[in-house]
Formats: sequence, C-alpha cells, structure tokens
Amino acid sequence: MENTSSKLEIADLGCGTGKQTYVIASNLDCKITAVDISPEMIEGLNKRIRKENLTNKVSGLVASMYELPFKKNEFDVICAEGSIYHIGFEKGLKEWRQFLKPNGFMAITECCWLSNQRPKDMGFITENVPEIDMISNKLKIIESSGYKPVAHFILPEYCWIDNFYEITKTRFKEFLEENNYSEPAKDFVERMEQEIEYYQTNKEYFGYVFPSCGICNPALYYY
Repeated sequence: MENTSSKLEIADLGCGTGKQTYVIASNLDCKITAVDISPEMIEGLNKRIRKENLTNKVSGLVASMYELPFKKNEFDVICAEGSIYHIGFEKGLKEWRQFLKPNGFMAITECCWLSNQRPKDMGFITENVPEIDMISNKLKIIESSGYKPVAHFILPEYCWIDNFYEITKTRFKEFLEENNYSEPAKDFVERMEQEIEYYQTNKEYFGYVFPSCGICNPALYYY
C-alpha cells in the first residue's frame, strides 16, 4: 500500500478469535474493527487483545456479514480471511465495496482448485465449499465486481497444518469437556476430523489463495 500519514482504518470480517487480527495490529499503524457473528468469538478476541495490550488499536464487534453497521467509504482495507464464503464470493465483493474508501483495498482468502485435476472423492469439498473454482475464474469475478486485481499467491501447506489443524486437534478434548460432550460439539469435532483427513489426502488439488480474490483496488469500477 502507498504510504499514508494517518492510521489505516481496517475491517476484519469473520475475525474469529482474532489470530490474524493480532498479526495485522502488531505490524501496521492502524485501527481495526474486528467483526464476528459469534459473541463467544468476540469475547475470545477481546481477551487476546487485552493480553497483548492492543486495545487502543482493535475493537471487537458482534455483527452479521449480511447487516454490517458501517458507513460508506469508511475503511482503507477490508480483510476476510477464510470467511467471505459465508456470504458468497461475488456477493461479498459487491456488497462490501461501498464501505471502502475510493482507493481502498480488499484482502481476502478463498478456497480454489490448484489445477484441472480433481480428487476421486468430490463429496466433502463440494458440500462444504460449493463455490470452489479455478483461480483464473475467481480473478474474473473480482474484475467484474468492480476491482482491479493486484496480486495473489497460494497459502503454503504449513498454514493449513501447522498454523491451524495441529493446533485445532490439541483442543478437541478440552472443547468437548467445555461443552459437556453435547451432540453439536461432538458433531463439530467429527466434521473437523473429516476435514483434516480430507485435506491430508487431497491437498494437491485445492488450497486457499490469498489474495486471488485478493488485494483489490476498487479505483476501477465497471458498472
């Protein structure tokens, strides 16, 4: 991004407990509004932010992606790491654009096919990621939604395994105990175990791309 004399205004949509929010806040002169629909997730984010003494840079907000309480032209950057699929890739790009300043950027990750080859078992991924597509097609959607793609790269394998799956697995037992081994909790753990196994078996076929749907400059608008 170009140098700016003022703090960057950033929205982190679908922030969860704020792992990526913390990284952004620690490396940029910015003010972040971190949004998640789950009060429990925002509570976790607030605990992390207080622990890291970043309350002057980050504020948590419980809100839905479908009804964001923002003003037009409010943010320099909108981030959505692994979360835009909840609202839909194209829908999110188009609806969130109004909240960006004229030279703002969108920084998002999206699950994409990495080649023309497909796994033998397509059931899990088509059920859970119905909008999965080739990177080139995602870039076309970015352009047709009024953005200019700037760059994209495929997240390395360790981002899935070391930074997410291995950490998640260590919390399964604690999570089940905290939720009294309820059926929803057991179902969640079972689905996560299925996802981990599916990725390990088929990781050469798909991955998260950041930002294929990417850092986008909305200065060019095609409507």
